[in-house]
Amino acid sequence: MKFALRPAKEEDLKPLAIIYTGLYRDSALGEEWTPETAYQLLRFFYNAHPDIFVVAEEGQKVVGAIMSLVKPWHDGNRLVETEVFVDTQYQQNGIGTALFCEHFWLAIYNYDAKVIEAHTYEESDGHPLNWYKKQGYEVVDDWFVINGDIRALYDYLVN
Repeated sequence: MKFALRPAKEEDLKPLAIIYTGLYRDSALGEEWTPETAYQLLRFFYNAHPDIFVVAEEGQKVVGAIMSLVKPWHDGNRLVETEVFVDTQYQQNGIGTALFCEHFWLAIYNYDAKVIEAHTYEESDGHPLNWYKKQGYEVVDDWFVINGDIRALYDYLVN
């Protein structure tokens, strides 16, 4: 399969939102994405760091992307909240790996990025967690992803 990588353009966001919605709506995460909410997420990343938002395309069709935020930290700049996704019809063709390579190069060049922090998930077949472990990512056992309902947290704090 022949594919190309390039910087994202604003007109890529809507087709990418459709791919994103399909991937994560059907994942083990059970997230209820719509094209509109996915578009808002992609727009957020695009507005924050368009210089490291990379798109993969096959022919003239957008088939995947990667993007991150850059956060200053004690040991240098870190990539955080990284999102990478490839249309299921195009997976296992090296596109995800190529997206990461280009993204990392741009982050090092533009921001002197040192570390990537990410969270992922695991389907019943072990993907994508095992894919990341194979690359050398480590699971940090004493870190936890937490979230909470802001209204409930606020009510707790003020009462």
